[in-house]
Amino acid sequence: GAFGCETARLDIPIEKTKHKFEESLAVLEALLTQDNVSWKGDYYNFDDVTIMPRPQDPIPLMAAIMAPPGIEAAARKGYHVQTTPLSGAHQQLMDQVNAFYRGKAAAGPGASNQLSLQRGVYLVRNDAERQRMVALAYEYYKSFDNVFGGPGILDKGMIRPLPRTQTIEELGNNILICQKDEMIDRLSAYAEIGIDDVIVTSIFGQPQEDTIEMMSRLSSEVFPQVRPVKRKAA
Repeated sequence: GAFGCETARLDIPIEKTKHKFEESLAVLEALLTQDNVSWKGDYYNFDDVTIMPRPQDPIPLMAAIMAPPGIEAAARKGYHVQTTPLSGAHQQLMDQVNAFYRGKAAAGPGASNQLSLQRGVYLVRNDAERQRMVALAYEYYKSFDNVFGGPGILDKGMIRPLPRTQTIEELGNNILICQKDEMIDRLSAYAEIGIDDVIVTSIFGQPQEDTIEMMSRLSSEVFPQVRPVKRKAA
């Protein structure tokens, strides 16, 4: 699980998962790059293992991390990084982006790792649709916040929506629920600060057919207009 309320149900404190992840990643890299691997650790113990078939080319690895220190450390090791500010403000996003590029710079001039950013995105046609979709997104985050850093209250497996400290106006300003011209400008700004790929999250509880229709408009009306630019120097 991704949340403390999930790992706790398996009797695994969320605080212990980081160390296990780090050892698991080290084991994976060893098996992908070496023959006859032996390992003695806190979570893995084995002797003389070679995985088959062997990778013909180096396999790039991507780490999903939110905390800027973790992002910087992963980028320094040459990993691609996925991150997200979730419903947070633009400064939180900038802290994540800057951490990635500090790490990438420390990796050396030959570093080619890239940064992907997940953000709530929904292309609307008018102000009324924007208000409706922001309201849906706000309801979605009432449940999300419950399990992400919240008390993790479930009712027969369903996440209970809880009151939020962030206002609906703040959420609407942070995520990308907007009309075409603003969407083009904001995605282009993401390119300018060095985001290589945007992972689009558009499911807030609306009907599936609305999402599919929106994705068609997003791909035809917005993506071709997003300006391909190189990252501006900080």
